[in-house]
Amino acid sequence: MYDSEIESLKRQNIALKFDLLQMKESISSEVDRRLKEKGWEREETIRQLRGDVEKVKLEVQHEVELEAASQMKELQDHHDRELKRVRDEGIKANLLLVDEQERLQAQIRNLKQQSRAKDHAFEEAKEEHRHELSSLVLKNERYVSESD
Repeated sequence: MYDSEIESLKRQNIALKFDLLQMKESISSEVDRRLKEKGWEREETIRQLRGDVEKVKLEVQHEVELEAASQMKELQDHHDRELKRVRDEGIKANLLLVDEQERLQAQIRNLKQQSRAKDHAFEEAKEEHRHELSSLVLKNERYVSESD
């Protein structure tokens, strides 16, 4: 996006330089014609007018360069602001992802701990039921042997 704007400014600059060159040639031709009409000293007048044209050309070129530099600065500033905004959004997104990852890891640890606690409780209950069953089997065997 910025490269195309820069290229557009360069093309405009070239077009302006070309327009200035045409203006210079047009003014030079007009000066020659008027000088001939008035019979003035051609070389001295042409030198003075060309100097004036050159001054104007340099002034215009300087103004164009200043404007181009100003536009380039604005584009660069805009680009820098956008880059900072995108970078800041990326940082915020990364921080949110880190927070979410830490939350999920804590949740996983919690679930593992609960699972271990349930496994332990199950093993204790199983052992308790095994003892109860053994006790009932022994009672049953005594009862059966007493009844014989």
